Parts: sequence; C-alpha cells; structure tokens
Amino acid sequence: MNFACWLRRTATGRVILLAEPDHAPRIAREIAAYEREQDPGVDTPVNLPHFPAQPWMAFLWAVALMIGFVLQSRIGGFTEWGSNNFRALGNGEFWRPLTALFLHGDLEHLAGNIVFGALLGLLACHSIGRSAWPLIFAGGIIGNALTIWIRAPLPISSIGASTAVFSALGLLTGYGLLIAIRLPVAVPWSSVMAPIGGGIALLAWSGAGGPEVDVLAHVVGFAVGAVLGAISGVRQATRLATQISE
Repeated sequence: MNFACWLRRTATGRVILLAEPDHAPRIAREIAAYEREQDPGVDTPVNLPHFPAQPWMAFLWAVALMIGFVLQSRIGGFTEWGSNNFRALGNGEFWRPLTALFLHGDLEHLAGNIVFGALLGLLACHSIGRSAWPLIFAGGIIGNALTIWIRAPLPISSIGASTAVFSALGLLTGYGLLIAIRLPVAVPWSSVMAPIGGGIALLAWSGAGGPEVDVLAHVVGFAVGAVLGAISGVRQATRLATQISE
C-alpha cells in the first residue's frame, strides 16, 4: 500500500504494527480482508436489512381475492371473461393474465391462495421492502402469460392466484440466492435452502390436488419470481458488500 509503518516486538514476544493515524483505518481493513481470504470459514458480521412487513397489503390481497370469488358467483360468465386463455389473448384480450389471478374454482382453492399468498407476501416485504408486492403481481402476470405461450395453441383456460403465490416464493429464493452467491461469507446457505425446500414441498402438495391443478403455471411463476428476486437483490448485495469492506 506504500504507507510508512514500523514493527515493534513487545516483551511477551508479540509484534505490533504501527502506522500514521490517517493511514491506520485503511491498513486495518486491508489486514482484515487478508485474514478473511486466508480463512474463508470465518463468518463476517453483517446486518441484513429488515423492512416493515406491511400487513395491510396482505389484508388487501385477501379482500381482492374474496371480491373476485363473490363476483364469480354473482355475475354469469364472469369466470369465462377473466380466465387465462390463449385464443382470447390472440384476440387482444390482454387483461386475462391479470384477471385470472383473482378467480378460483372453489372455497378450498381460494382459502389456500389467501393463506399462502399472505404469508409469503409478509416474508417478502420483510426481506425486500415495499417493492415486494408489485414484484409478486408482476411475476404472477408474466407467469400466466408465459404459461399460455408455452401451451399454445392448446385451448386451455386457467384461473387462480397460485401463479402469484409461487412468484412470491421464487422472489424470496432468487433474492436470497443472489445475496448468498455475492456474499458467501456473510449469508448462511440455510437462509437460501429454506425457501427452495419450501417451494419443492409446496409444489408437491399442490401437485397432489388432481388433474385440475396447473403445475406448469406454478413452476413458471416460481421461475419468474426467482428472476425478479435476483434482480432486486443486486442493489442490496452491493450495499452489503460495501458494509463488509468497511
């Protein structure tokens, strides 16, 4: 580093490194970085951010899904109007990947998506911040559109907020995975494997629901959410890397 320094040995045999006060902080950081490189198993303390969970957004999620379910029972043809369908998309009805998220086949379908969606939304907000819910819906919409595109030209209609639920799960996984890769010393892999394990378990559970379960939409929603989570984690990983270096 081209800084002047002096070595002194104490009576006990220890060696003390002396430097000018202005250079001492940079020298200390350099030595600490060297020690981390020599022993990568030593955890580097880092303060992971924790944001408000925004429970009111989870409440709005539940209310919106219940309103959609009520409209299905009150308005004839409402489900057909809002379901995700390739032929309808080809006719310019581009709202369907969004509206399909608010339609459900029965009360069990509705209750499962309300509970899992609210829980994962709270966790995503706690980890990522207020952008979590917009990203969850973006993942659900994109996931629905990609699912229809993959199946084209099969005339299959699909409904349900499950694509957004798995988008939330993917969001947590992608976010944690990127930070763990960028900061392998600071972030334990257990924090990344937990969402992945939860995703596999949730996929297995939902896949056991019968032939009407849209497993492809779940997988695509999870994949899209993971990409969005990784993108949102880039800035946070950069900030945490700066915190560690200091």
